[in-house]
This record gives sequence, structure tokens and C-alpha cells, in this order.
Amino acid sequence: MTTLLVDLDGTIADPAPGMIGAFRFALKRMGVTPPPAEDLLWIIGPPTRLSSPKLLRPDQDVEEAVRLHRERSGAGGLFNASDDALHVASCPRNPSACLNCVVGATQQL
Repeated sequence: MTTLLVDLDGTIADPAPGMIGAFRFALKRMGVTPPPAEDLLWIIGPPTRLSSPKLLRPDQDVEEAVRLHRERSGAGGLFNASDDALHVASCPRNPSACLNCVVGATQQL
């Protein structure tokens, strides 16, 4: 029997550092100075496509911002900002206790 645990709502892993990091990455690449990370907690939840226009200029392409956000989060940026927190001290390669191990296991499926 295989168990797969998926948790991105903040119960086990805090998605904020990676999501905000990817959002800030996209803004920077679009030439927009991003607000401080602590001022971007509101982006967690709504789709990037709806959040981006609030900080982009009217002449900027929202779809490009979404693409850049996905580029960063798809390159590992979603979890890289909080790797230490994700790899809990109690993890002797115990996937039920460690999101890094769970993510690694799902990539092997």
C-alpha cells in the first residue's frame, strides 16, 4: 500500500515563502519593484492571474507574469525558500514526517 500526503494549505508546510518568492521573481523580471515579502501575504489563495494585475502597469502582460511565476515555482522555487523548515529534524527518511521526502517519492511514481 502506498500513501500519498499532499498538503499545501499551511498545515504541514508554509507555502508563503515559495509562493511570495515566485511572485516577487515575476515582478522583478517584469521591471516592477516588488513590495516587501511581508506585504504580499494577500497573494496566497487567489490565482496569480488575478493577483498580478494589482501590481503591474496597465501596459504589462499578465500572462507573461503568470508564465514567469510558474517558471520560478516550477524550477523548485516554490519550496526552496523554506527547505530547512520542510526537512524536519525528525526525518530519518520518513516520508510521513517530511514534505521533501514526500515530494521526492511522488516524483518517482
